[in-house]
Amino acid sequence: MSSIFSKAAGTTVDVTFGDKNAEKKHSMAYWSIRGLGAPPTMMLCAAKEPFTLYLYDLVEKGEDGWSSDYFAAKGGYIKEFKQPLWNLPFCVDNENNRVICQTNAV
Repeated sequence: MSSIFSKAAGTTVDVTFGDKNAEKKHSMAYWSIRGLGAPPTMMLCAAKEPFTLYLYDLVEKGEDGWSSDYFAAKGGYIKEFKQPLWNLPFCVDNENNRVICQTNAV
């Protein structure tokens, strides 16, 4: 299920705290910068909860503005999770196939 995120993410990090076989109950995603996605990521780390972190790159296209594979993938995420207000950061409950989007909600 989580592989749908890795296709558009520039970087995927499995945080296992030394147990590579640990079940990852959550996935967290944000831009490949520290920002609004940092606090929930730090909370998962403080709880030593194994998770997968997806980081999306934003690339400057000169006069054409900015581009990211996230923008192309966002429509698929909306359909997959039936979440019309999809935005970064998001946290996925992998056990129940549910997602929480938006900074204050996460």
